[in-house]
Amino acid sequence: MLVIELDDSSHQRADHIECDQFVEKVLVISRIPLVQVPVRQTYDPNELSAMFKKALHKQTSQVRIEAFCPRKLRELLSQSVILT
Repeated sequence: MLVIELDDSSHQRADHIECDQFVEKVLVISRIPLVQVPVRQTYDPNELSAMFKKALHKQTSQVRIEAFCPRKLRELLSQSVILT
């Protein structure tokens, strides 16, 4: 499993930067890879495939030093601003 984020110019806005940082923190804690793809008119399927494979390979090759800890996620979420 991985998350694909299409990055357009809106990701430069302060509110989006904050939101992106929050999402990245949650994904890191959850050990879910994030693939950020710049928005384009067209995409090379081979390039996308390579990006996704690299992210998935990185995920499966990482050694889990510690088990997922819900307390850590709660701590992380309490430090973040939830944008509505």
